[in-house]
Amino acid sequence: MQDAQIKNVQLAPNGKTVYFQKTNGDTLFYRQPGVNSFERFITFPEKIQHYAPTHNGGVIAVAQKGNSAKLYFSNGSTAKDITPFAAQKIDILAHSQKLNAKVAVHIDTKDIANKGVWLIDVSGGSNRKVGIRLAGEDWFFDEFFQVIAKRKEKDAGGYLLTVKGDTIGNYGDDPGKYLGGLQNIVSVSKDGKTVYFTDNSATDKTVLKSYSTGDKSVKTLAEDDLTDLLPTTAVTDKDGKPVVISGMFADARRKYLDSAAESDMLFLEKEMTGSPSILQQSNDGKVWLIAEYSGAPAAYYYFDRKEKKATRLFSEIPALDDYPQATRTAFTVRTRDAMQLPVHVYLPAGADANGDGRPDEALPTVLFVHGGPWSGVKHWNSWALTRHFQLLADRGYAVINTEFRGSTGLGKQFTDAGDGQWGGKMRLDLEDIARWAEKEDIAAEGKIGVWGHSYGGYAANTLATLSPGDFAVHISHSGISDLTEFVKGKTNNDIWMQRVADSNTAEGEALLKKVSPINSVEKVKSPIMLIAGSQDEKVPQTQADVFADALADGGKEVLYVSFPEENHSFSQQNSWLSFWSMTEQYLAKYLGGAFEPKGKDIDSGFFDVIYGIDFYDELK
Repeated sequence: MQDAQIKNVQLAPNGKTVYFQKTNGDTLFYRQPGVNSFERFITFPEKIQHYAPTHNGGVIAVAQKGNSAKLYFSNGSTAKDITPFAAQKIDILAHSQKLNAKVAVHIDTKDIANKGVWLIDVSGGSNRKVGIRLAGEDWFFDEFFQVIAKRKEKDAGGYLLTVKGDTIGNYGDDPGKYLGGLQNIVSVSKDGKTVYFTDNSATDKTVLKSYSTGDKSVKTLAEDDLTDLLPTTAVTDKDGKPVVISGMFADARRKYLDSAAESDMLFLEKEMTGSPSILQQSNDGKVWLIAEYSGAPAAYYYFDRKEKKATRLFSEIPALDDYPQATRTAFTVRTRDAMQLPVHVYLPAGADANGDGRPDEALPTVLFVHGGPWSGVKHWNSWALTRHFQLLADRGYAVINTEFRGSTGLGKQFTDAGDGQWGGKMRLDLEDIARWAEKEDIAAEGKIGVWGHSYGGYAANTLATLSPGDFAVHISHSGISDLTEFVKGKTNNDIWMQRVADSNTAEGEALLKKVSPINSVEKVKSPIMLIAGSQDEKVPQTQADVFADALADGGKEVLYVSFPEENHSFSQQNSWLSFWSMTEQYLAKYLGGAFEPKGKDIDSGFFDVIYGIDFYDELK
């Protein structure tokens, strides 16, 4: 399912070189698009953990082997070891255009006296220890490597944002942490006088603000009425000021702080079929590194802003360049209680002649439900997930990827709307999306299946038991079936008690029982496929075991496949090959899509068919 993948693409600060990795190996590749298209490489002695192009035209990289970390610098085809002393782990923190031979790194070492943040001179000059960075802290510097701002993860959860010791944000634990935290320092101006940060202390949606280190004034710079503005999406100019920041409502919703940047992005949007996103810009602002997201492997471009010329560099998965890809269209669905939900609809190549995002004729459809449920918006452009949508579309299905109340990235009210609604309104959101898809002639009536992972697996189970017959088939991967049992270790976790139910109360215990699929097996009308990994530490396999037993004992149609060596999300590619060899035919049986004969793929992974051996034996 997955060939060699291009990863970690970065633009050199001078805008002349684009670096990238093809695997997580020991080789760093680079091109100079403005000069030629030749691909060159730098080989490091060990596996590259992470790297950063520097302001003096070179690249610094951390290579890891076991418990030993090395720091290397290269300004050509060879790498020089500049590790100051034996280290166990090294993190690259910052580099500066003003002091372009210096790089700030954090070094973990057995020698307590040396452990901390160091200013390393890549040209061979002297190194200097800056200070001790505490566990859970991030530091942000000005151009002279003075520490201006910090973000600290608090012991009780949540974050503390400080500027020169003054608190500018103190946040409690919230589900936004599953996105990496919505409250964060975005950047520090090069002169250290202004700090840019994201904040939602007094607003529903996360906004972008500035803080002046002089008069300590705070200003709101950007906000959106549908989404949180995500700190990881900000792109800064040579002075450290953000020029654009985005939220995600299926597609990107950008907020510009620079009119020239807005003009150039509007140009790119017209030129590209997918959604362009600025990953980085050169120091002088003349060059952008662009990623185009369309649901297919991301395509990377070198954009000369003066010439208005976007040069395609490569795609995320070059081996798929010559194959037809599914098209993707964003829609907004209104629920029965008027909430707005973002969805992406993937359609098979050639299925949408007029390009309106609806197939020429209604198709069998798979509705995907992501995990968490609090890990929202991150999945929209992740090839680790969209590759599955591409495969399903290739087999003739429409695929719907969605958010639902309770998820994150769309504001606090959107997340709060899911409180106590596992199996309730969160389930109804999925019903409403399915009915919308039928009404819009996207989904063929009676031919909608649901597939979910983790929380999504739980959603597939609840739709089977509490919305019986609404979906033609259910696929639950690492899904919960007994919430009462599942939350036993979480009875004192504030997020779980607020968001799901407080099992310490009679009311909470009753709710958990009501929305646990294990307690409504008798209502099931549609077939269910259960997938579990025996090494799953998040959702124990026993959750699938007891549900499968109850379904079988109740005479329900169940296929249960266990992968003894797999974890929660399946880390082995061979397991996915075996999974899809079975699942394609399972979907085809009930929805009518195409499938590839099992061939040798079925034997790629290690699995046990616990229920449904007749189906397995009949695989073609």
